[in-house]
This record gives sequence, structure tokens and C-alpha cells, in this order.
Amino acid sequence: MPILNDIIDWVHNRPVFWQVAIDRLIRNNELTNDDISELKEICKVDFGLSDFDFDKVNFDDLRKFANNTTSNDDITLSKISPPTGPRLYRGLNALGICNALLPTFPS
Repeated sequence: MPILNDIIDWVHNRPVFWQVAIDRLIRNNELTNDDISELKEICKVDFGLSDFDFDKVNFDDLRKFANNTTSNDDITLSKISPPTGPRLYRGLNALGICNALLPTFPS
């Protein structure tokens, strides 16, 4: 699906926690509470605050997965808002990264 490849291209040069989040969203269509907890730890790894062990994104494999999706539904992304969970937002905001890394898209 071409839009997914555009998203994969966009996230390729972003911090690792973004890459893992997009990988999980493309593969699973959602982020679970466990995913959020792991993403917080991965975010800390990006800043040298944790040695959490995780699998990095294999972009070739992710592109193959995206190209084999059978859905023909259009995907429209108009904005990404900061996390709404108070613990997650405080955790990410404490690292000073929430608002700095959230992309903006025209409506």
C-alpha cells in the first residue's frame, strides 16, 4: 500500500521509539498498553537512560509486510496529538520530546 511506504520512509530517520511505534501500528493496527510501556523504555534508550533490550525495526521486512496488505481502504492522517495518558505524557514530556517530535500535517 503506497501510503504505508510513505509513512515508513518518513519514520526511517526518526528516533527509534517512533520507528518501533509505526512498525507495531502497521502490523497490528493499534498500540496496546504493553506497547506503550515498551515505547517509553525505548524512548529512554534513545537518550541513554535505559538499557532496555528490544528488536530494532527491519525496514525491508516492514515494507514487504506493508506491500502485501490486502486492504484498499484509504488512509487519511490529519494530525497526531500528544499522548493523552497523564503518566505517558509526563514521562515523555519530562524528556522534553513530546511536542518537539510530533509532526504536523495540513488538515
